[in-house]
Amino acid sequence: MKVEAIVVLTVFALAIFYGALLPPDYKSSVSSSTKEVLAPVSDFVKENPVKTFLSLPFVIFYNNLRVAIVNLLLGVTLLAPLGIAWFNGFIVGSIATYGDVARNIILLLPHGIIELSAILYSAILGLKVGVEFVKKALLKRGAPLEAFKYALSKFKLIFILLLIAAIVESYVTPLIYFLYALITGSKI
Repeated sequence: MKVEAIVVLTVFALAIFYGALLPPDYKSSVSSSTKEVLAPVSDFVKENPVKTFLSLPFVIFYNNLRVAIVNLLLGVTLLAPLGIAWFNGFIVGSIATYGDVARNIILLLPHGIIELSAILYSAILGLKVGVEFVKKALLKRGAPLEAFKYALSKFKLIFILLLIAAIVESYVTPLIYFLYALITGSKI
């Protein structure tokens, strides 16, 4: 699984680098697109702050869990885990380096370390399943079922990490950002 880890992490790192090197107008477009995608969540937060406080970790957890499941189930395509790794790296690279970099990193880092570790681990596991599937199909010597069983055995860890990340993203990240805004005098 070392090769799969190197491939996934390389794709992720290259995507961060690519996203970070985008011209500011492209980063602005990525930022705007991200805000548009999150607009329904933002509207819900404004209209239902108590419900949001209680349900937001579950919404975040559910969305991230779906990505991890896609990584595992579509690993046989080889492209899904790599595409998800690329997309996440691209978003991190472009968003983190657009505008107030310190603010963006504070908003990404607390939960992002945990969340991205789980997502990338699921991509590595999914890619391993895919590689074993291709070996079996082409060379008649792969072990996709064993790789899938192994990936499922590790899914408990991914589940726990994503749950922790969702709680951190919902409650800890906003608190850290609020303290940053107070200290720096930034607008919230």
